[in-house]
Amino acid sequence: MILSHIINTKFTLVSAWGGDQFFPLAALCLMLVTGLSLVLVHSAIGRSLHAIHTSELVAACSGIQVERTKAAIFALAAGCAGLYAGLGRGMGAFTAARHSARRS
Repeated sequence: MILSHIINTKFTLVSAWGGDQFFPLAALCLMLVTGLSLVLVHSAIGRSLHAIHTSELVAACSGIQVERTKAAIFALAAGCAGLYAGLGRGMGAFTAARHSARRS
């Protein structure tokens, strides 16, 4: 009985997204993350990251705040990973709802 309640809760999340609206949402997130990555690589932060990758000591001597830059990129990567996990969870619920609808 508890298991069926958990499964129904999972399907409720999918219907809250509107079912077929999941893939446009995923495509929009993909485009946003890709655009952010391209802008990031070609900005001052991207050049700082390249300098840190080459030599942290030289980057620090040239005025780049190495620890701050690493922390910012770590936070950005964690946010992207969280977005990916959320979309992956939504995709799993979406396909499970579709599969159960076909069986009925």
